[in-house]
Amino acid sequence: MPYLSIIIPCYNVADYLPTTLNSLSQLNNAEDCEFLFINDGSTDNTLAILQDFSKRDSRALVINQVNQGVS
Repeated sequence: MPYLSIIIPCYNVADYLPTTLNSLSQLNNAEDCEFLFINDGSTDNTLAILQDFSKRDSRALVINQVNQGVS
């Protein structure tokens, strides 16, 4: 079980994800954490980017849902 869960809500953030994902992937001594990406019905390339990242980093989990709005 992970020691720390980092929850990252995402909605149409494909332009910003590469920088964020690069930072997360450089957390070398963070094997006991997980990254929970909640894709809230993005209409851009956000979901595809997240799914690709989750294939490369076992700490990442992508939850895709229909747009629920803020909170």
